[in-house]
Formats: sequence, structure tokens, C-alpha cells
Amino acid sequence: SEYFDSHCHLDWILFKSGFGLKEFPKFSQTHLSSSFGGCITNSCAQDMIRSVSELINNTHLSYKNIYGTFGCHPHNAKEWNDTFK
Repeated sequence: SEYFDSHCHLDWILFKSGFGLKEFPKFSQTHLSSSFGGCITNSCAQDMIRSVSELINNTHLSYKNIYGTFGCHPHNAKEWNDTFK
């Protein structure tokens, strides 16, 4: 049966594993089991919006079940401004 991760930071996982955003297909082949059904990757800081957007808007088949959320983590509250909204 498949599993679905309802809260992760896929961009951080990729970067910390030495992969770029566009290398998710390669990453998934070597690091995720065939049971991986998808995830919701979370942007919690202003500087993460672009990377999470790239992940959820990619049209490659391996990205099909990657969804995202955007918000501001309390630790990053000082970044909140009209641009961030």
C-alpha cells in the first residue's frame, strides 16, 4: 500500500541530500520506495516560496502527487510584510 507524507519540506530534503529541485526524479528512484504515493511540501519562509512553487508546478510525471502549502512559520514572523502576503 502507498504512503502519503502530509507535512514535509521536500526542497530542504533535496538540497541536504545533494540534489537540485529538477533532480527529484533521480532522487525518488534512489531514495524513495515504490510505496511513496506523494506528499505535501511546505513553504514556511519567504525564501522558500520559489523552490516549493517549482516542485509543485513541475509537469514531469514523477512530480504528479506533490502538492504544496505556503505560510509563515512563527520563527520567521519578522519576515512578514506586504510583499510576503
